Amino acid sequence: MALLLSTAATAQSRTIARGAVAGELYMTTECYGIDNSGQGYDTILYALLHLTEHGKKAEIVYSCNYLERDKMQPEVVLTDATEGVVYIHDQILRNGYIDDRLWVSFDYGKNWELRDEPVYQSAYVVANVEGLIYRAGGWGYGGGAYKSTDYGETFIKVENMSRLGKESGLKECDFFSLIGRGFYYTYDCFENYVNLTIDSLYVYGHHIGHFPDVFHGGKEGEVYVTSWFPDKTYKASFSADTGYHFREVYHSEPKPYEIELQFMSDRRAGDFYIINNDGRIWTYTPYGFYTCICIEHYTDYGETLVGTYCHELQRHYLSMDCLGIMDLQATVEDNNNILLGNRFHKY
Repeated sequence: MALLLSTAATAQSRTIARGAVAGELYMTTECYGIDNSGQGYDTILYALLHLTEHGKKAEIVYSCNYLERDKMQPEVVLTDATEGVVYIHDQILRNGYIDDRLWVSFDYGKNWELRDEPVYQSAYVVANVEGLIYRAGGWGYGGGAYKSTDYGETFIKVENMSRLGKESGLKECDFFSLIGRGFYYTYDCFENYVNLTIDSLYVYGHHIGHFPDVFHGGKEGEVYVTSWFPDKTYKASFSADTGYHFREVYHSEPKPYEIELQFMSDRRAGDFYIINNDGRIWTYTPYGFYTCICIEHYTDYGETLVGTYCHELQRHYLSMDCLGIMDLQATVEDNNNILLGNRFHKY
């Protein structure tokens, strides 16, 4: 059976990814901006963070001025099951057309190799297998699915696979997708699949620019779904039986819509994260901003909040050369302190 979904709309396009080992995350975010002229920003730095110890420690391993679009930009981040390997999917405007690019790093995001520049607009999905990554084109962009087993260096078309899911499972050919309240999963690359409707208690659907999402858990059959709701709250719900039954594991207080909450499951069963990337902290000498992110680490399927770790990202670097590694990093102490320049205070 062919799943009639637009691949480009369902494939992974996240700014956060779990690492290859438990307690490890990667995240892309804007971290610093400065307006020297008063007429607009001439510097907007985007960064790739490598988070370890369940978000307690953070290091900016790569950063680039977003206005320099010819350079590799930390946009969509993906990881497979190889320790130290991280992918970036970014886009570049050439001759009036948007071109996709896939980059790979083998040293936790410090150095990068350009691996793929497809001739049509594409999306990528990683698998929980070392070196395995899929590429797909949406309607009007070539269609079909392609597979690489060498970290994106070469792709071959998978003839019996016309579509990809948004999230991979724990094995090759396991995929999940969530479209509105429709939950799809397959264990054979969509040759056969199951379609379920999730109760509106757990998934609302598209709401004010926010879409539901789906994540695999730490054991086979475990699935998380997330959704915003009209009362401005954000929920994460969990299923141990591949989507047949869900229960709520996280429910936020009402939030302004400009607040950005993100979810990511860990590779360890029962652990997940809520990331609050609520944006800019303004400065006036010089005029600009820097960014604060906070990571909540939960265990026991949401029963225990282990800690909340906040990182304020500021500009301390020696060079604007994106090909080098900037001296940009933030760390936090074990007692949930926030880094504020050289000043610490309790969160």
